[in-house]
Amino acid sequence: MNPREEVNNSRERKSAYGLCVLLIAFGCSLLLRATQSPAKQASQAKPATEKRTDFPALFRHGLPFGLIEFYVADPPGSKTLYTRRLAALDESGLRIFKEIGSSLTEEFVLPSSEPGYWNMLEAFPGGNLAGVVLWAGGETPEEEGTVVAYLRGQPQVVFKGEYLDFVRLQPLENIPEIVTEEGNSELDQPAKFGTIWAWNGEKYVMVKRIALADLSSKDVLAAVLAAEKAKN
Repeated sequence: MNPREEVNNSRERKSAYGLCVLLIAFGCSLLLRATQSPAKQASQAKPATEKRTDFPALFRHGLPFGLIEFYVADPPGSKTLYTRRLAALDESGLRIFKEIGSSLTEEFVLPSSEPGYWNMLEAFPGGNLAGVVLWAGGETPEEEGTVVAYLRGQPQVVFKGEYLDFVRLQPLENIPEIVTEEGNSELDQPAKFGTIWAWNGEKYVMVKRIALADLSSKDVLAAVLAAEKAKN
C-alpha cells in the first residue's frame, strides 16, 4: 500500500445517520454529567474563560452538516489526560466546543468567507496533533483544504492549500506530510507534479517540488527528514 492510500483509507465520511448518532451520544453524556453530584462535577470541571453555551447552541445556524468528536491532551503534552471536543460545521463556518463538566464551551470560531463555503468536515489524521480538516470545492468536494489543529493547547489554522492530500512517508510517525498537487488544465488527467510539506514541530514547512511518481523515493524522504529537523 502506498503512503497516500494508507492515509486515505483511514478517512471516515460522516453520513446523516452518523451525525444523529453522535449528537444523541454526546447529548446523553452531557445529561449524565449534569445528574452527577456537585462534588463529583467540581472534581471534573476545569476553570475556563471561554464563552459557555448550552447544547442547543449547536443548532444556532441550522443543522450542522459536519460534526466531529475528538480529544485534545489537557494539559498540553499529557499522554494520559484528554478533554473532549466537538467540531461543528454549518453555513456560518466552523465552531469547536470544549466539554467542561456538563456544559459545552465555545472555544474556537472560524467564519466562512461566504455561506456554505466549506462543504465537508473530517478528523485530521494527525495522531498527537489533534484537529479537523475543512474541505471546500467546486466540481469536486476536496479542491481546497484547511487544517485546524491544537498547538500547545490552542486551536489554530496550521495549513491551507489547494488539491492537498495527506501522506505518510515515515510509517512510525503519527503526523502526516502534506502534498499539494499542481492543477491540471485537463481535468480528466492526473497531476504529475506537486509540492511536499512536512511538520517540523511548530508548523508545516515547504520541502520541495517533486514529481508525484517519486513520492516514495529515498531522495524525497531525505529532504523531508532534513526539513523536520530545521525549526525556523
